[in-house]
Parts: sequence; C-alpha cells; structure tokens
Amino acid sequence: HIKDQRSRWGSCSGLSNLNFSFRLMLAPAAVAEYVVIHELCHRIHPDHSAAFHRLVARVLARAGLPDEASLRRQLRGSDAAARIR
Repeated sequence: HIKDQRSRWGSCSGLSNLNFSFRLMLAPAAVAEYVVIHELCHRIHPDHSAAFHRLVARVLARAGLPDEASLRRQLRGSDAAARIR
C-alpha cells in the first residue's frame, strides 16, 4: 500500500503487508529501491538482526546498489527527508 506515512519511509506488518510513504517517490531512485529491498527482507527476517542486515547487503550487492550505510546517508540527506517530518 502507498500511504501518507509521516514518520516512516516504509513498513512491513506482522502479516507481511508492505506499506510505503508516497514521499518515497521524491527520493533518489537508488534510495527508493533500498527502502523497498529493506521492507521485502523483513518478510524473511521480521527484525533488524545481523541475519537481516546480511540479507539486505546481499540483495543490494546483487542489484548493483551501494552499501546500506551509504544509502541511509543519502536517504537522510535527500530533499524527500525534509518532507517526511
């Protein structure tokens, strides 16, 4: 679902429902892809464990995207970040 989420870029519910802020479309494409990958990985690991972050890193590498830390910095620094608050 695409929603007017004001405090999150995306979320994955306990039932594996994925929700994304419509503001994500204002972020750079690689950053938006990262958020989608992050939430999809929660369908396998519903936490932020080391296994979760290893999976995210593996998927990002296969997609040819920068590492997670770099993408998170880009997300915080994007023009879209000012609109999520």
